[in-house]
Amino acid sequence: MITVAIVEDQNIFREALVSYLGGQADISLRGDYADCSSAFIAFQKKVPEVIVLDLSFPGMSGLDFLFRLRNLMEQPKVLVLSGTIGKAQWEELSSMGIQGVLDKTSRLSILLSAIRTIHAGGVFFDSRVVGDMSKFNSYGENSGQALTRREKEVISLIARGLSAKEVAGELGTSHRTVEKHKDNACRKLDVKGVANLTRKAVELGLLT
Repeated sequence: MITVAIVEDQNIFREALVSYLGGQADISLRGDYADCSSAFIAFQKKVPEVIVLDLSFPGMSGLDFLFRLRNLMEQPKVLVLSGTIGKAQWEELSSMGIQGVLDKTSRLSILLSAIRTIHAGGVFFDSRVVGDMSKFNSYGENSGQALTRREKEVISLIARGLSAKEVAGELGTSHRTVEKHKDNACRKLDVKGVANLTRKAVELGLLT
């Protein structure tokens, strides 16, 4: 069972999420909140495993909320709902180690898939939101060019929430080969772990 909380100020949208997620057998809703302040107070007592978070709020913003979450003993996984993300927002979100970003116009089934993916230890970065981050990268024009076409394909699929086994099926290759491509990409981009690899790929504009 995945414990989930929703932090979203638009009542209709939040209630739609509550209704849909509440009907899933593997989801246990631990609250829905219209503002970050009340959510943070609640999470000081009990932290859900996954937080579905909007960024735009009056008062305490979503970014301020994420910063405060870092002081909690238990660290939840965070799926950010957004339309577009600017340079300053992306730099802050990346530094806070979020596990996913999803376009707010996505279908509810995609949201559910994203929640399940990040709960299982994966990442989920929607290219419609973060796909144009290459213009914000600070790694130089040649960054990421050493990656092979297949390495880029593997990174892109992993960022969309696929496991190594699923990537192998999608590309018609073996699980071991996928792991090798992933390890090579990590070495070339000087990062460790799937989440950091995906964030770097986002910044380099490799998710198309």
